[in-house]
Amino acid sequence: MDVQDKLKGNIPALLDAAQQSSVKGDYDGAIAIWKKILTVREDANIYNTIGDLHIKKGAQNEAVEYFTLAADRFKADGFHQKAMAIYKKILNIVPFEINAIDSLGDLYAEKGLAVNAVAYYLKAAEKLSRDGETDKAIDVFNKILHLTPSDVNIKTRLSDLWLSKGLPEKAASIYAGIAADYMEKDELDSSIEFFSKAIGADPRNIASFTGLSSLAEKRGNLEQALDFANKALDYSGNSQDILSKYVHLAIKAGKAAEAENTLSELIMSSPDDAFYKKLLSDIYISEGRTDKAWETLQPFIDELLQDQNWDEAYELLPQFRESFPIPVKQRLITIYRGRDDKESLGGELNELAVMCEEQGLFQNALGLYRELTELQPGDDAVKNKIDELEIYLELKLAPGSLRTSLEENEIAIEGPAGDLPPDDYQDKRTEAEFYANQGLLKEALGIYEEILSGDPDNVDIRNRAEGLRSLTAAGEEALSGGETKENDIDYEAGPAENDYESHYNAGIEYRQKGLLDDAIREFKIVAKDPEKAVLSTKMIALCYMEKGAFINAIEELNTLLQVMPLDEERCLDIKYELAGAHMKNNDYGKSLEIFAEILTTAPDYRDVSHKMDILRDLIGKSEGKQKPKKNRISYI
Repeated sequence: MDVQDKLKGNIPALLDAAQQSSVKGDYDGAIAIWKKILTVREDANIYNTIGDLHIKKGAQNEAVEYFTLAADRFKADGFHQKAMAIYKKILNIVPFEINAIDSLGDLYAEKGLAVNAVAYYLKAAEKLSRDGETDKAIDVFNKILHLTPSDVNIKTRLSDLWLSKGLPEKAASIYAGIAADYMEKDELDSSIEFFSKAIGADPRNIASFTGLSSLAEKRGNLEQALDFANKALDYSGNSQDILSKYVHLAIKAGKAAEAENTLSELIMSSPDDAFYKKLLSDIYISEGRTDKAWETLQPFIDELLQDQNWDEAYELLPQFRESFPIPVKQRLITIYRGRDDKESLGGELNELAVMCEEQGLFQNALGLYRELTELQPGDDAVKNKIDELEIYLELKLAPGSLRTSLEENEIAIEGPAGDLPPDDYQDKRTEAEFYANQGLLKEALGIYEEILSGDPDNVDIRNRAEGLRSLTAAGEEALSGGETKENDIDYEAGPAENDYESHYNAGIEYRQKGLLDDAIREFKIVAKDPEKAVLSTKMIALCYMEKGAFINAIEELNTLLQVMPLDEERCLDIKYELAGAHMKNNDYGKSLEIFAEILTTAPDYRDVSHKMDILRDLIGKSEGKQKPKKNRISYI
């Protein structure tokens, strides 16, 4: 049996011996025995007993030491009342014993008795301050502020301590906080007093200049408000919040030109910073220059849509509804499709279809109504609109036409008069209608022209092609949101090689004008910028698709997928475009395979399910062609 086990077995005898020693006045002997017991049984009561014995022998320092051990043990074990009693016993011996005072403050705070806690904390903080224990005093004052966060006196004393430590920035931060509290209570003079103290402590205190700017604005002194905001902006390194405040103050003060100059300089140094462009567009709108605002923000909005950042794009569009209703609605439709918000999508489709009708864009209106009827299959008014437009565009015969049902059947069965096989004719016509309904007018027109090359007398196809030609000619301007002049682009002298933003904008403008080779050249320059590589490569692929160079588009998109992380959200968008390129290249199987991959990852992604249904139908028709054909019947 070891010594510890022997002691545990002798505890009753040791307790009796300790009591006997105390009765006899042998305090040292009793203390020694209690200390032996402590080695095998740590107990707060034993520490307290040893402390009492030291008091009896007149050893106050030793008594305080053991009372502290007892109180700390009671506190740790959750016996707060006993701990508080012993801490108070310590204070009766040493009135300014810091650990006891601070611990009592903690215990009262835990009990929710803030007044008692603050009283003890203040006593501790004052003692620590007198003793030069500044760091500890600061800690205690912070405890007080946690209980009484609006106590200006405590905050001021805390600021003084930071100043004494040579940290004026800390003091200024507290003064500015006091000033902000006064400003919130509309006590403006007191607020100015403490903002001034903050600037006196730290002449570059940003919060104080911002606060003084707000105070000056409240008092209607916009010049002074703008001056303070300008100083805050200088010291903040162009903080977004302060820059936004400065710009809107400049607009309010009638000094938008100053803010415009500031933003123009910032944009020159950071051409890709969308925040600067948003603020610049705010200035343009305030001056009634909505066209400039739209020109500034449209590329950024389109990038957001490419990245499927629906919410941010949505927030930027409403301010342009009145001036650019068609392009805004087009983008809202994209957003609602992405969000799968069928109710809002239906409303925008209907309104845009009406606008297109009013502007003579009947083919586009028809496509919108057709999409709308998929959302609202029971809406007879929409069906009637589709009938009206199809008759007007001579896509079908009006009721009561002289052509008989038998004649229609004859034409349908006989197919085209040219050399194109009837099955090929029907497939190409279906494909062209699909592209037209998706808004891919150039692709649809290309197919119609291919049909006409073999069947130049096909009136139906000729009318469809003419309708698309007029739509692409008249629609470019209306759907882009404003008139575009040839001299908007300097075709001779381009931007600097590394001015990627300018090259990107030039590429967009070339594409809008149909100058696809020039657009591809610009986007290839932009692709050298790692930040724009994905977007610019995608734009190159889209240009190739518009040219009908689907193989090139597929190569670009495949290259892009090889370097992108598989888990990147934009991969879905690139795969979607790749599937579309294969579809246009008549590689229906590969297109269906890629759409199926997308569907596995994101079941509700865009219109993938709808596209897959169309592809299955096209594949079925294509396979049907391989079967032996029966002789066709002609009624002519």
